[in-house]
Amino acid sequence: MLLSFVIAYLLITVLLGIFLSRRIQTTSDIITAGRSLPLIINGAALFALWYGSETILGASGEFAQHGLLGIIEDPFGGALCFILFGL
Repeated sequence: MLLSFVIAYLLITVLLGIFLSRRIQTTSDIITAGRSLPLIINGAALFALWYGSETILGASGEFAQHGLLGIIEDPFGGALCFILFGL
């Protein structure tokens, strides 16, 4: 049963990729969806990209080097950056 779900997922992903690749003309279409997304969606995508990569790549290295006190600044520093950028 698990194997059938994995195969179905891969098949859907490949078919979706083939279908949507015909609609992409430039790299701007890939990065910003052709500039057709609302600001809140673009902001959420930017936050998810930053937070996901920071959590996987940055925080683990800081934790290994400085321990728990080394990563406590990440959420507060990120929130402060977003607030200052928004202002």
